[in-house]
Amino acid sequence: MLYYELMQINEEQLKKFILDSGLVKPSQFEEAEEKAKKTKQKLGDILLSGGKISETDLKRMEAFVLGIPFISLTNQKIDFSVLSLIPEPIARNYNIVAYKKNEDTLEVAMLDVDDLPVIDIIKKRSGLKILPRLHQICARAVQAEPGSRVSRHHSERIYVTQCLSLGRW
Repeated sequence: MLYYELMQINEEQLKKFILDSGLVKPSQFEEAEEKAKKTKQKLGDILLSGGKISETDLKRMEAFVLGIPFISLTNQKIDFSVLSLIPEPIARNYNIVAYKKNEDTLEVAMLDVDDLPVIDIIKKRSGLKILPRLHQICARAVQAEPGSRVSRHHSERIYVTQCLSLGRW
């Protein structure tokens, strides 16, 4: 359980990093913080939905706070033998993609590095040490009809589905 607690994003650290980054004006930050408290949502999600920061900015900041590398797999070719280490249904359901394998480690791009049960499943199936990495959502995945709103969760599912079906990985 200690490992799980270490993987949790410390909201106070994230708030400080967002403010220190200069991506958001102090007045916007305070407004978003108030709204987050009232609605019991995460500050990052409020800033994202309000268009104050991008998904990439949020993921980069979360990765920094967690001490986990942030990667972009856009235009990367992934060997099929590595990609297939995670069965497609698991990859689709849990938004996880294996992209790099070494002798005893497997690097996986995932949207929720707190999802320890999935990490454990992949570890047991592959017999390798799993190195989770936060990754950026492919731009094509979040495109929608003008004026429509695509939820963050839905966009992330589209991303993994597209990446798996494109066969470029």
